[in-house]
Amino acid sequence: MSRVASSQHRRPEDYCTQVESLLKQFYNQHSHIGESHGLSHVMAVHDHAMKAIESHRSDSYTMQTHLPIISDMTAAEIRVAALLHDVDDTKYFPRSGSNDAEDFPNARKISESAELPPSSISRILKMISWVGCKENGNNVPPEIEPKSNQQSLAPTAYYQQYYFLIPRWSDRLEAVGPIGVVRCYQYNRETGAPLWKDNDSYDSPRPKCEEEVWQFCTPDRFEAYLQGERDGNEKENRSSNSSMMSHYYDKLLHIARPPPEIVRNTYLEDKAKESSKELIEVCLRFGKTGVVDEDYILNLEKTLSLRKQ
Repeated sequence: MSRVASSQHRRPEDYCTQVESLLKQFYNQHSHIGESHGLSHVMAVHDHAMKAIESHRSDSYTMQTHLPIISDMTAAEIRVAALLHDVDDTKYFPRSGSNDAEDFPNARKISESAELPPSSISRILKMISWVGCKENGNNVPPEIEPKSNQQSLAPTAYYQQYYFLIPRWSDRLEAVGPIGVVRCYQYNRETGAPLWKDNDSYDSPRPKCEEEVWQFCTPDRFEAYLQGERDGNEKENRSSNSSMMSHYYDKLLHIARPPPEIVRNTYLEDKAKESSKELIEVCLRFGKTGVVDEDYILNLEKTLSLRKQ
């Protein structure tokens, strides 16, 4: 039977099952990928995506805006994008591209090996291109919501279809909350970066209360972080030599609370509301002592490990 014919008779669920199998092989073959970005992470993102899909199919945003219900094939594409969003992560697979939807060779190869239709692969790569924080921030892609100066452009197939951002918001949930605290700590340990910097009130501020945490967490700081990441400039990019505590204020606290009007999914919004509690706790403990409370983070890690058992 030809590849085209076999693809036509497969259920959307079958593609997801095949991609999961290929993904496990991929991570076995690339043992240099750290635990913070490994198989357990992408499976957790996939779990969020599945719950968000079900939420979209029943929540008020769909009813109020008359958005089409997510079809089974579109749901499979969203799930595959969630599964494959990290397989071309530039931390482990440097590339020269500019986050173009075609610049994800590992994701494309796995999708093609799973015999997904070309049109599905195109949408999957597009969704993956919208995940990365440094490339996208909290911005809505113009294909989904054109800016005021782009209103004259013809609507794309993604127009007003906010569910194509489910892989992005699902990934963000794993960057914040208790798992985000643990993953950030793991990554700093993997790379040898400092947990904090003494006598550097910009890199490692010491807030006395939650209000002060958010005062240090300015929009300008987030934009400076994103611009430095985009430029790849050692002088401007504080993330190249900054500490774990700096990363909280540069990025994590900002993505913990994306505006509800661009998320448009009850499950993802509810999870986001919960997600900043542990981040703030780490900040306040550091503010009190000037030292990162590693025992607190390790206890979070232990609790998360027990939940998986």
